[in-house]
Amino acid sequence: MKIGIRESSMEIEFTGKRIDNGESIEGSLLRDGTASFIIIANTDPQLRACSYMSDSEKEWHIDEYSMCEVHSDSVGQFIGQVDKNKTKIFSNSKIRYMGIIYEIRYDEDECRYMYGNPDWSKKQYWWELAVDVTSECEVYVTA
Repeated sequence: MKIGIRESSMEIEFTGKRIDNGESIEGSLLRDGTASFIIIANTDPQLRACSYMSDSEKEWHIDEYSMCEVHSDSVGQFIGQVDKNKTKIFSNSKIRYMGIIYEIRYDEDECRYMYGNPDWSKKQYWWELAVDVTSECEVYVTA
């Protein structure tokens, strides 16, 4: 009997808002106690030039990578889908769908991504995030 492992093509990627300037960044996630960090590869020479240990100690340069501390409550994982503009959708993202702003959350009981209004506390107002929704929605970015 031959046992194989099925490879997944889904990118494992995270996003979070930097503590030092509030900017959203994408990369790998590192958690250290209550602190969260996003690690990004420095493929751009300009990024390499500005990656250093800052005075606030919120950003470090590690060879070809930068590690930036992010607000833990802003961390979201890429859900493997993009919106109608080909923008990646992350858990904890907000999307605009049919003129209404919804939030994306992972429902651990249902083992799937859901969308709904964060003000609605009742689960009956959350729906499964299906491909037909993501192909028509757009990621909503607040300033």
